[in-house]
Amino acid sequence: MPGGAVTIAADLGRMFLARCPQAQSDHLAHQYEHCLEIQLPFLRALRPDIQILPIIIGVRDLDTCLAVGRALAAVIEEAPTPPLLIASTDLTHCGPDFGQTPPPGLTAEAFAHRQDRLALDAVQTLDGMILHQTVEAHHITMCGYVPCAAVLFAAKALGAGAATLVRYATSADVNGDVNRVVGYGGVILT
Repeated sequence: MPGGAVTIAADLGRMFLARCPQAQSDHLAHQYEHCLEIQLPFLRALRPDIQILPIIIGVRDLDTCLAVGRALAAVIEEAPTPPLLIASTDLTHCGPDFGQTPPPGLTAEAFAHRQDRLALDAVQTLDGMILHQTVEAHHITMCGYVPCAAVLFAAKALGAGAATLVRYATSADVNGDVNRVVGYGGVILT
């Protein structure tokens, strides 16, 4: 990465793998996944000495979300310095090339706003099951809803009591194209 390497938190990785039998070490899982490259430059700029434990969840079932969430909570409770949990995802993808078209009478942007409101409202319940069910029931094209659900399970187990939306926008806010849109939101759990 420009600016230097980012170290893997191997001790946390071993702790996580010991607590989550569904998980396995697989560095190739990250080869074509872009969620890390979105976060790493910011994290590295804030903390050049940062260590990370990247986790990708390749299945969509709720039991896996819960198992990962419980394992993350256990690792955080036992870690000498509590790590920060980050779930990286974009929200709705709508328009040509995304495989989802808006309903008649709505632009892709208007549809993304509607879908993303459902997802963000679900995140703000701090309930991974509600997020998982909402995304599945409404066919929200949110790439990383499974890891987000796992982080919600972990945060709730660790005593989180609030989820605050920091900002919401779509790609149309930047490029003006309301017919091909991706939604983005930032939420802080405390």
